Amino acid sequence: MRGLMNYGNTCYINAAIQCLYQCTPFRHFVISSNSSSRSALLNALAGVFAAMQQPTALTSDEMAKLIFVLRTRMQRLHEQGDVQEFFFKLLDSLHDDIKIVPDTWGKYLQQPRQSATSIENLRKQMRHHWALSTKDGESGITKIFYGQCITQIKCSKCKTLFHSYETFSTLTLGTQCSTLSESLSVFFADEIIEGWKCDNCGQVCPSTRTTRLWKLPPVLMITLPAYLFQNTDITTDEDIDVAKHTLQAAAGDNVGGTRYGLRAVACHAGSDINSGHYFAICYDSDTASWLQIDDTSVTALDSRQHRCKPYTVFYERL
Repeated sequence: MRGLMNYGNTCYINAAIQCLYQCTPFRHFVISSNSSSRSALLNALAGVFAAMQQPTALTSDEMAKLIFVLRTRMQRLHEQGDVQEFFFKLLDSLHDDIKIVPDTWGKYLQQPRQSATSIENLRKQMRHHWALSTKDGESGITKIFYGQCITQIKCSKCKTLFHSYETFSTLTLGTQCSTLSESLSVFFADEIIEGWKCDNCGQVCPSTRTTRLWKLPPVLMITLPAYLFQNTDITTDEDIDVAKHTLQAAAGDNVGGTRYGLRAVACHAGSDINSGHYFAICYDSDTASWLQIDDTSVTALDSRQHRCKPYTVFYERL
């Protein structure tokens, strides 16, 4: 693993690049796109990733090229920034460069017909809403980082179910718990809504709102803003299984591909999100070890369990 040059308040960029590099599907996508892409940003990032794979290579020239391209896309890049905001800007910019509208998208944009089974109706609705959210085009970014959630509200009087659909690229956990798994459980816990009016029976009554995962991304990005400036520590589990948080499992279906392994953590030190310092804790699969990567400094860790404030966490589907 190679460290990266700091070009003046670019520690948040370095931490982001290190985290993204550890996400195998994204790394393979970026490197395989090198020179064949029409995106100057993707080509510059591929150059950095390729140099990071070489144990004796210096990445200063490659990083300088990437910073130059980024400055043509993002304002105030030289100022200390929010690493989560940078993740969004970088991935959105890459997506806009390479997106393609699939030929088959037209049929999914139309409201689907009702099927005999409720689960099949949900499948059609999820495909429809995925097409709506990506109607401007799909890319390697949407295929790697994007998933879908479905929210159900059940009327306590007539028992009618109402559904809404959301495409996400990150899950933001706002409740402080001792482990990330516990925070996920709180995030997906059923919620009682007081004073909700049912569109079916017209009654105003307490009802239950449930959010579940539907489409799981190869790389699951989780943000933990509630922990940054609190004294509470959180354990970022090395492995998580999100099966119980999927709608398929709630419906009694067998669902696979729900286990994720921790690959990287973007950490923050300081009293303000736009100041202080960012660094990364990364899992090096070649040596099966954890590393702290702080700009050009790379330090082997005896244990991943060390005191830092995790801000953005990256899990890869196993």
